Amino acid sequence: AARKRDEPGSKPRTKDRCLTTFCKINGLDAWALWDTGATCEVFVSPEFVDVAGLKKMEHEKPITLQLACVGSRSQINHKAETDLGIPPLSPIHVVADVVNIEGHDMTIGNIFMDEHGVIIDFGKRTLTIDGVEIPALAEGEEPVARKSRHRQPKPTAAGRSN
Repeated sequence: AARKRDEPGSKPRTKDRCLTTFCKINGLDAWALWDTGATCEVFVSPEFVDVAGLKKMEHEKPITLQLACVGSRSQINHKAETDLGIPPLSPIHVVADVVNIEGHDMTIGNIFMDEHGVIIDFGKRTLTIDGVEIPALAEGEEPVARKSRHRQPKPTAAGRSN
């Protein structure tokens, strides 16, 4: 029989179980979720596209986005090309799909991980790429600067903030 999460001996579910790192896009830290269940290369949020000054381009045809739960379907209409820096490695050119993701600036999916031979060690909370071990962030390591930058007023056409 399956154990429920609240039974004695079960492990508590925490944010800390997700593996996140900071990546560099246009000189900015992008908070990245490494999602082994995401069948994509890279997703980036529209807010981060704006903050990083990336050029949004339309896909020729919308791409259906199906999450792993019934009825959770959306469409991906835009993409953005950029160089993705994963310190300490050299930047990697990617075409990221622009998707309304919550809680992170970007999601790095299993297509990217497979193409680049990423090894994930959940026990040690590390990613290994090209033989370089990269520690995942601990809960609470998201900087205040990242939290506040999405709340900055956007400039209007006249150069004034809204």
